[in-house]
Amino acid sequence: MFLFTCSLSLIVFITVAYYLKDSSFDGVGSDSKKHIYAASQFKNWGLWPSGMHKYAHGKAWMKDVGVIFYVLFKKLFRKDETSFYPIMIVSNLAHCLSGVLLFILTNKFLSEELSFIIFLLYIFSP
Repeated sequence: MFLFTCSLSLIVFITVAYYLKDSSFDGVGSDSKKHIYAASQFKNWGLWPSGMHKYAHGKAWMKDVGVIFYVLFKKLFRKDETSFYPIMIVSNLAHCLSGVLLFILTNKFLSEELSFIIFLLYIFSP
């Protein structure tokens, strides 16, 4: 059942990634734009990843891992400095991995069938 859960999570990830390819920003001054700005200054961070805090504003200060993953996915997809697609992929990846971790956790305390139902409810929730 675990492999099926991972496979379903991967299918959801790929499907959502395909439909997100034409997504755009969610508003002026949004947290996403702050993440993208902080990530676009990657070369100016210095030796430590905490250098991103010089360029991050608002809630972007608290979301270091999201900014670092955005930099990695931006390099992977070779998009321009301000594309929104990599940050949507980071969010999609976090959602799918959280679903698998939720299955593993609930499987320790509940039956495998009930854990799978909880996984399905989570992974397909809007």
